[in-house]
Amino acid sequence: MLNALARSNDMMYMEPKASVIVNNRGMVTIPKNIRERFNIHEGTRVVFMEIDGAIEVIPVRTVEEMEAACTIPRARMSTIIDDDREQELKLENDEA
Repeated sequence: MLNALARSNDMMYMEPKASVIVNNRGMVTIPKNIRERFNIHEGTRVVFMEIDGAIEVIPVRTVEEMEAACTIPRARMSTIIDDDREQELKLENDEA
């Protein structure tokens, strides 16, 4: 089996997981196995980003989906966020 990563001219390439054809309207169909793996269904919003000369398709999750996936209780998460904000403010004040 081919190595998933190859280095050429100091750029890293990943072996493609699927190949699709762009239609005359600029659309592609995301293969079923990828849709299932990343829970992409009709109505899921995705973002196209250029990263190191490649196009990445990133599903955008709703707040509800992110909360459901989070294993930290909401009250604890609020404490973590508040503590982090305080640390950021201290750092900003120290730099000024």
